[in-house]
Amino acid sequence: MQNSQIIQLLKLHAKLLELHGYDNFKIRAYTKAADAIYDLNEEVANYSENQLSSIQGIGKTLAKVITQIINEETFYENEQLILSTPHGVIEMLSLKGLGPKKVRTLWKEGDIISVEELATAVNDSRVEKLPGFAKKSQENIKQLLEFYHQNRAYHLFYEVEIAEEIIARYLSQFPSVQKISPTADFIRKSPTLDKLELLILTIDPQQAINEIANSTILTKLNDDDWSFADQQLRVIVHFANSDEDYRAKEFLLSCSDNHRIWVEKKGYQLPLSAADFYQSAGLPFIIPEAREDIYQEEDLLIFPSPDLIVEEKHLKGALHNHSFYSDGTHSLERMAEECVEMGLEYFGIADHSQTAVYANGLKPERVINQWKEIDELNEKFKNIGFKILKGIESDILTDGSLDYDEEILKGFDYVVASVHSKLKMTEEEATKRLIKAIENPYTTILGHPTGRLLLRREGYPLDYNKIFDACVSNKVVLELNANPHRLDLDWKLLRKAVDKGLLISINPDAHHFRELHLMRFGVNMARKAALEPKHIINTYPLEQLSKVFKKQF
Repeated sequence: MQNSQIIQLLKLHAKLLELHGYDNFKIRAYTKAADAIYDLNEEVANYSENQLSSIQGIGKTLAKVITQIINEETFYENEQLILSTPHGVIEMLSLKGLGPKKVRTLWKEGDIISVEELATAVNDSRVEKLPGFAKKSQENIKQLLEFYHQNRAYHLFYEVEIAEEIIARYLSQFPSVQKISPTADFIRKSPTLDKLELLILTIDPQQAINEIANSTILTKLNDDDWSFADQQLRVIVHFANSDEDYRAKEFLLSCSDNHRIWVEKKGYQLPLSAADFYQSAGLPFIIPEAREDIYQEEDLLIFPSPDLIVEEKHLKGALHNHSFYSDGTHSLERMAEECVEMGLEYFGIADHSQTAVYANGLKPERVINQWKEIDELNEKFKNIGFKILKGIESDILTDGSLDYDEEILKGFDYVVASVHSKLKMTEEEATKRLIKAIENPYTTILGHPTGRLLLRREGYPLDYNKIFDACVSNKVVLELNANPHRLDLDWKLLRKAVDKGLLISINPDAHHFRELHLMRFGVNMARKAALEPKHIINTYPLEQLSKVFKKQF
């Protein structure tokens, strides 16, 4: 098992413990063990039980549990809790916004044991009568359920990516499988997917089907439709019986339905590969990530060639990050050291501002202390040409103002202005609020512009034309928040923003040194929008970036 799977299992167990009323010490022990594994630089499966027990946050008891998970892909205590919990109650735990304690009340006090029963109870106004609930809670749950039912079949890209790696590695061992690759929504790097599609090269498809059917990794649903049980993920398997057939199907399956229709209208004939088709049609090569739309001829004339589209290697720094000054896990130095290891040239800290008391936001005196530490660290890093930049993630208050006075704001190298509270506004109210923040002369970057959380919360409504125009007028950069739970601004809006003249910053919003690597998910979205390095400020060298911060562009 991979670290990510073990972490997922330990966190599920912590939720189940809380659900069943176990003491906080035990719950925290499993959470700490999951965090400790997250911090490791190699796979847990490579550790012996003794080695695991010596890791801070794990200890002897949890080392035995983790060893059992490695060997058996489960552990006894978790199995017992699962058996003593109605399946529907476990499903309720997946509702974002309902914690284990709330679910326990619904189960034990309300005798509600499934998502369906919860929906009925909400409609009958029974939930608001339960301890700890109220009419407002009931309305919030109603919205949660609506969003859940719309998206219940979908998974985040990074979750499917983990499953794809496991499945592909497993299936590639079968004698009949000559080659295997992901395709469809996965190869287009869609932010959310309702299924994983794979293409297998084999001279004997029936033998491949039999081998898959006899394995333990996939469960057959029908025809080429399978299920990856651990992730409750649908898997579609396509077959090709020659290299030529494989290349053609690899291209056609990589296209969205709309793009495939467009390709066929352009005269596509089997068995052309992607490169052969675009060349024979006299069209620019469209990278797989961008094979979404039906293109007009005038659009294609300006479509950038693949070597011009941004790649992860173009990134020179990370600008929206947190340290333990606010709600991050690590020190400034540890975060900066990870950036150095990644080959980056600069690291921007943007801890939470003073209004964000829930995230240990920085009062002015703590900001000044952080600046002093940054100056000291920059002296240390000077000899390798690396620099830490002084930024802040300043809360946008309800009226659109930022939450520091001018004396503090002018001391930062840059300011990421973000909304974290009062998300339920009308389009007019939300737009007016953001425009006021954009017009603040100290706002450099508009952070996670819509506030969305994929499969959990829709973004607040905005008039994007007005927002984009305000950003252009005030030389404010738009964030592409690369956290795979956000990916905000949505890729469909990125191209429109860039065409209006806006610049983009691909930011990891990292709260842990490992999360600095999340920028790759933002790069995926930038590639879907066919953005070039010139559109993205953290591909700029420091001197050019400084001009952006000073709005000299």
